[in-house]
Amino acid sequence: MSVASSVGNHVELTISVRDLRVTISGPLPSAAQLAEDLAQLDLGEPASAAADSQLGSSSWTLPSEPPALSSSLVGETREQILASFPACPDSCLHSARRLVGLVSDTEFRIRRAWLAGQWARAVLDGRISTPSRTPQIRVRSRIYVVLRTSSSSTPRCFSSSQSYWRCIRTLQDTESISHSFPSETEARVYCSAAGVVFPQIEP
Repeated sequence: MSVASSVGNHVELTISVRDLRVTISGPLPSAAQLAEDLAQLDLGEPASAAADSQLGSSSWTLPSEPPALSSSLVGETREQILASFPACPDSCLHSARRLVGLVSDTEFRIRRAWLAGQWARAVLDGRISTPSRTPQIRVRSRIYVVLRTSSSSTPRCFSSSQSYWRCIRTLQDTESISHSFPSETEARVYCSAAGVVFPQIEP
């Protein structure tokens, strides 16, 4: 991938997908998200934690930020940040026994929550502007954690999507950090990895 231009929060990205060249122009978060989606299509396989976070097997590399936007960061790449994350502790992995399903599936969900929390911590620490995407799972979310919004830095947790959206208001809030999970156990692992106390669950 090449960054053709960068003005403020507006970028123009050119990526190669198979035998095509695609140019994406717009705000950095939206442009980067679409570029990542196109790269995953190019892989021809479901997203995995490694592919989603490291982007190692795709044909392009997304810089953590264009030069004009990196003054508040320490110049780390996503790969360097990922490599700095501690492994999911055994105490968290043991909590997988509280989840319903195959052991391999429940442990994956716990590791997924831990990794999501580590990315959230990196954003809170100012190491990167947005977390990496979390692999999707086929289990419906019912616990919604909000670590930060543009109007509040107090973590909150909700048991309904309606309350969550009232808090978030819009995904265009670039200051917000939030995640939803199928269980309270996963939400607690996420908060632990993010370094915040699990908040009381609100309706």
